[in-house]
Amino acid sequence: MVKNKLKNKIKKQKKIKLNIKSNEKHTKHKNEKGQLAIEGVLIVVLLLSISIFASREMKKRNFIGSLIAEPWKQISGMMSTGNWADSQTALDDNLHPHVNTMTRIGD
Repeated sequence: MVKNKLKNKIKKQKKIKLNIKSNEKHTKHKNEKGQLAIEGVLIVVLLLSISIFASREMKKRNFIGSLIAEPWKQISGMMSTGNWADSQTALDDNLHPHVNTMTRIGD
């Protein structure tokens, strides 16, 4: 009978130790979840602030407008005069083939 009591005591102690260990693991896991959530929020805030800053700078510097307008000058010059200069420069400098009166070699 004493042996049974001792065995029961040992079993209870082992269960208590197991419960303590499982609680430690559980609280550690909960803490890691909380840390992950905070890090996620910080990353979202950081990315959002960077994107807001970048969009404000692009608006201030008219980035999209210059991205389209600058190449369009050369493209419109090529379409209207056949040269990669902008159309007004090509017409002023007689670069248009219909305005150019110089003969080419072999003509």
